Amino acid sequence: MKTWEIEINGKKHTVTHAGSLKNKVTVDGNTTIVKSNNLLLNIVDYEFNIEGTVCNLTVIGRKAKLAVNGTYLNTNEPYKPLEKIPTWVTVLGSVSIIGGMFLSGLISCIIGVFMTIAYVNLALKRKYGAIIGSFVTCTAVQVALMFFFIYMNLKNSNLL
Repeated sequence: MKTWEIEINGKKHTVTHAGSLKNKVTVDGNTTIVKSNNLLLNIVDYEFNIEGTVCNLTVIGRKAKLAVNGTYLNTNEPYKPLEKIPTWVTVLGSVSIIGGMFLSGLISCIIGVFMTIAYVNLALKRKYGAIIGSFVTCTAVQVALMFFFIYMNLKNSNLL
């Protein structure tokens, strides 16, 4: 849970973000449930007003940041709306996770999960070529692991 204390027009306000699967945003005691923009990773870009002041809460994974009047608190960076993740990136992530599970089990599935996080982060930066390269590399590693496990099984069963 992340909490911010902000002052607008001389009045103190409290903004709280809680949750990763079910995002709850509480502003001065009023709670709103916000849905993620992506199926595989928690991505939220939620805009709300406090006394006419525009506030933006952005969440990527478990990292939440609050922008007031176009500037992120704590970092003083300008607010940039999060990019919409293209559907094909979500499909590649699903293939990496599910395909990895079928190819060589849990180890490849875990590799697929970490690579899916990388795909989404690259998509937010609009580095689409890097996503394709990462997907090809991930698939090659998963296939190599599959052949390694097959080789080890054959070797242990004295068929080689």
